[in-house]
Amino acid sequence: MRKTYPFNWSIPQLDKKRCSKQIEEFIIFNITAKNLRAGDPIPGYRTLAEINGVGLNSVRRAYARLIRSRWLDTREGSGTFVSSRSLEQNVYPERIFNEEFIVHSQPSIYEKKHKDTPPFAFVGTDFPNPFLFPEDRFFKYCHKHRVGSAKISQSELLTAYGGNYLRQVLIEDMNKHRGFGVNSDILRVINGREEGLRRVFKSLLMPGDMVINTGAYDPLIDLILTDIGVAVLRLRSIHPEFLTRLESLFVELKIKAIYIRPQCSFPENYTFSVSDCKHLIDLAKRYNVNIIEEDDDHEFWLSNVPYKALACYDHGGLVIYLGALSKARSDMQSLRLVVASGYLIKRMDSFAETAFENRNVIEEKAFADLILNGDLEEYRRNVRLTARKNRDALDMILQNYLGEYINYVLPLHGLTFWLHFADRFDLNQVLKDLESMNITVPYHPRHKQFKGKCNDMLLGYGAFDINEAEAAAKMLEVILKRYDGKG
Repeated sequence: MRKTYPFNWSIPQLDKKRCSKQIEEFIIFNITAKNLRAGDPIPGYRTLAEINGVGLNSVRRAYARLIRSRWLDTREGSGTFVSSRSLEQNVYPERIFNEEFIVHSQPSIYEKKHKDTPPFAFVGTDFPNPFLFPEDRFFKYCHKHRVGSAKISQSELLTAYGGNYLRQVLIEDMNKHRGFGVNSDILRVINGREEGLRRVFKSLLMPGDMVINTGAYDPLIDLILTDIGVAVLRLRSIHPEFLTRLESLFVELKIKAIYIRPQCSFPENYTFSVSDCKHLIDLAKRYNVNIIEEDDDHEFWLSNVPYKALACYDHGGLVIYLGALSKARSDMQSLRLVVASGYLIKRMDSFAETAFENRNVIEEKAFADLILNGDLEEYRRNVRLTARKNRDALDMILQNYLGEYINYVLPLHGLTFWLHFADRFDLNQVLKDLESMNITVPYHPRHKQFKGKCNDMLLGYGAFDINEAEAAAKMLEVILKRYDGKG
């Protein structure tokens, strides 16, 4: 095993704003260039941080992603090493499609040979505490519009179903606070996620078109695409060579569109950097591929600046944005904001067969008042502060009690952690042991019991109780130590 290397660990032209991603790319490059080989040791977090003058957390995030994607391994008491499994990932781009995907003729759908997402336990909440929502002001606005609706004519009532008031308020809000630059011709508000997805996909795709789906654990997307009759390729956006693999598919195949959540992928909670977003849009332009961007977490940016949606870049009309109005309430999350080219919006309008059904005009006007009067923006500031506080508290608990057993990347967006427990454990059994100790595991409503061994957890902290979390972490530590023969 070599102790020295033919390169310097001082990473050239390191941008401290995106250094975590650059550290990751630097290590991958040296593995693929065979400057680093299986079993070679990697400098510790603190050492690499000191060499490059960056924060310890930035290095930790890079290492966690590399361990999770199997470029690196960690050994208790010995440090971090290049994984022998990294050799499996060093494949030529032209072989990626043939090795990773198989085709089925009936229906014409491409599927990966192995699961897109590893089995995982879904614990906690990925939505904010309802207590934070300004219910009193919301009901005040509802009452005002309910009283007002008693005096309007039938024609005025039907006009209200057009939703123009909400749409005009949203235009100002999205342009002022999120940098969109939209107008009434390219923005639509659709009630229901399924209805929004169906109208977007149906307007854009034809039977036989090829689509790349980066979403995981989402049967609704699969159902809609199957109904349309398109060919679906699966590619995980969390993969360290995602953009390289994506371009190889663009070169080899005629791809019509890619579905992606760049701000907070589900379930792994991976966020695209600004350079990754620009690269993705450049690829879309070069190969004339549409990007369908879905977003439920725009309120929960936990870094210093808001996240810039792909739709806010110069994309030449190739990005279709489909986002929730807010996660504050389920009915607000159900309202989907679609931003697309004028041509696509007109096609979507032609499919709006149920425009007046399942609409609550009074509530929609009250939502508009919340936005117009600054109530929703105040709420967003409060939930961000709470989310940041909860995230940091949970990070401290995880490090204190479970640091030697798990690895993860500190989330920059959303309300979840993606945790990987050491491979020697079976998380399903560990959680059963926890419940046998009279600790209730707060499984999320969308939790699915996977068969077989499980090592990953999607841990939500939207409605967070620090005492409950710490008690559970302490007991988990006891169980894991027992499995390691230390308890």
